[in-house]
Amino acid sequence: MKLYDNGVLLLEFRVIGASPCSVDSLIAHVVNLFQKNVTALRLPASVFRLFMVGSLLNRRNGRWRNLRGKWELDRWLASETRIERPGDFDFSLVEVPKQVMAELALDFRGVSSVIEEAIQSAINGPLSDARYFVGGPRMREHRLGTSWAGRPNIYITTFEHQPDSASKIARKYKSALRRLMLRSTHDAPSYEQGSVRQRR
Repeated sequence: MKLYDNGVLLLEFRVIGASPCSVDSLIAHVVNLFQKNVTALRLPASVFRLFMVGSLLNRRNGRWRNLRGKWELDRWLASETRIERPGDFDFSLVEVPKQVMAELALDFRGVSSVIEEAIQSAINGPLSDARYFVGGPRMREHRLGTSWAGRPNIYITTFEHQPDSASKIARKYKSALRRLMLRSTHDAPSYEQGSVRQRR
């Protein structure tokens, strides 16, 4: 996540992998990752708390009951947060409970919505328990505007039997490159092939 001074928010999903895989596996599980339904999700504890607090304090269950839910959430986060260390990075992560996952029916667009909601809560600042109990939820001063979704960016740095120039790679692996560009595990006829078939 990157938030720029001019208000532009950039949210990226990155898959970083070094283990060998086939072209079909790369397309199905990395390039087309956004098509999959999310069955399990771990988020930074701070992001999940911002999202849940915003949801809890806007429920019509009564202010006292909502505050109790917030306090129970904080106790749960304190006991369930785990430190993950993939490589040189440290992440404080919590697994989103299955009942929350069921309510959200998450796909990758849904995951984006959760993070956007958390960011809105952070931008608008915290609301003290006392002020909430007396005055209830406040109107948001700042809201996220329209969004734009980009296609996947793929960076393949090294692979087996890699030629020493881009032109050789294009000639030798044009079929695989075409499938990556089309995001398809099925080979498609090239323009030249299509032209020959039409002439026949």
